[in-house]
Amino acid sequence: MVSLRKRKNVDESPPRPEKSGENESSIKSDENKSIPSGNIRGRDRKNSQQLWAEKLEALKEFKAKNGHTNVPKNEKYKQLGRFVNNQRQFYRKKLEGETNSLTDDRVEALEELGFVWSMKPISENRARTLQALWEQRLQELQEYKNQHGHCNVAVKGKDGELGKFVMNQRYYYKTRLEQKNSLTPKRVEDLEKIGFVWTLKGRREGDKFLNNEEKWERNIEELKKFKEKFSHVNVAKSGEYMELGQFVGNQRYFYRRRLKGESTSLTDDRFKALSNLGFEWKARNKVGG
Repeated sequence: MVSLRKRKNVDESPPRPEKSGENESSIKSDENKSIPSGNIRGRDRKNSQQLWAEKLEALKEFKAKNGHTNVPKNEKYKQLGRFVNNQRQFYRKKLEGETNSLTDDRVEALEELGFVWSMKPISENRARTLQALWEQRLQELQEYKNQHGHCNVAVKGKDGELGKFVMNQRYYYKTRLEQKNSLTPKRVEDLEKIGFVWTLKGRREGDKFLNNEEKWERNIEELKKFKEKFSHVNVAKSGEYMELGQFVGNQRYFYRRRLKGESTSLTDDRFKALSNLGFEWKARNKVGG
């Protein structure tokens, strides 16, 4: 016979009885527990995304029944209420330039539900703190620009946190007309003063007003100016001229397809115009200037 003392050591805490009337799923989300440091395996990431999606569905059901997404922190909605509270915490940290599991896609999915990110106005002290943090990032970005000649900071590597700040500012700029966010006109002005680029990979502000032929002509004119300044057209896909570098890379890609007999936007006239500039169809060591 096992003694009572020995039995207690085997199972220190008895199972909690299930409460009657509790109708919420008992699935534990990754949002409700800390994740060990280190690389997350692919399967774990998949499970994390699946659990988050399940909580989102539960939130949709809650809104359909109650008309809002402000889940109370009571026993009935304990897990869902904790999930909602965590998303608000992650959002505040995201505004401060930190990275977490609240991706831009998740922000969008929640806002489509009419999600309220804060249940109370930000205090004056809190607002000053957030502004100070933003100004600190701006100063770091200015120093980065002084050293590298551009503000296109990678989200990985030693400057990853600054890169995430840059990424967030671009997201806020892109969505500023659809929803209110922390990117005020003053912040836009401050960023543009240091040469901040709002769009990457050819998606320039105003492109939607140009047809494909007009975009190509504009890029050719910019390439001519680049050659006048640097005496070549080997433009890098990073740095100050990254958008023009993307255009150059695309023309080489179209040329390779053209050699295979495939149809591309690189017409005979375009091929001739680029060749007249001394365009090198096979990439060498590309430079930004």
